[in-house]
Amino acid sequence: KGMKLVYLNAYTHNGQPYFSAIWYGKSSFKNFPSKHHLSGSGYQTQFNKWTGQGFCTTLVTGYEYQNKAAFAGSWIK
Repeated sequence: KGMKLVYLNAYTHNGQPYFSAIWYGKSSFKNFPSKHHLSGSGYQTQFNKWTGQGFCTTLVTGYEYQNKAAFAGSWIK
C-alpha cells in the first residue's frame, strides 16, 4: 500500500493470463488508475479518459486473453 508500480508485464500460459509487476518505495502519487483485460478499443477509451484528465501513461502491456488481444495500463498525475 502506498507503493509505486514501476514495472508491468503480462503473458498467457495455457490460456490463463499472468502478470509480473514490481512495486517500489513510497509513492507521492495518491491516484494512479490501473486497468487490465481491456480490448484495443477499451484501452483507447481508458487512455482518452485519463490523459484527458491530465494523467500520463506510465505502463502498458499487451497479452492474449480469451483468444483475443488484451491490454493493461497504468496512469499517474
